[in-house]
Amino acid sequence: MKRTVQEQAILDNWPVVTADDIEMMNDEFPHYIFFHRRKDGRVEYHTSCCGKTEVIEPVRRTELPWGNALLDASYHNQLHTCPWCSRKVTMKDLSKAGKRKGLAAY
Repeated sequence: MKRTVQEQAILDNWPVVTADDIEMMNDEFPHYIFFHRRKDGRVEYHTSCCGKTEVIEPVRRTELPWGNALLDASYHNQLHTCPWCSRKVTMKDLSKAGKRKGLAAY
């Protein structure tokens, strides 16, 4: 597609969205830690605040203090602090969250 000089100038001066900008935009929305208990007994966590995914085995509780705190906080709608980025989050049990339509934010 051919562009005029003006169009190309606009595109060349278009602001770039940086990782810091994306993080700042992400902080405008509520943060969650989604979790579900797997059949093998481990608990899988996904964060919306820092994008971390972790699977924790209950036997690891004595090895990692943050894992212990996260496993203890595994109640649906409980307020907690993300162990990876220290943001305030709401715990969401995926087995109780249904279709998650209530989590939509604009």
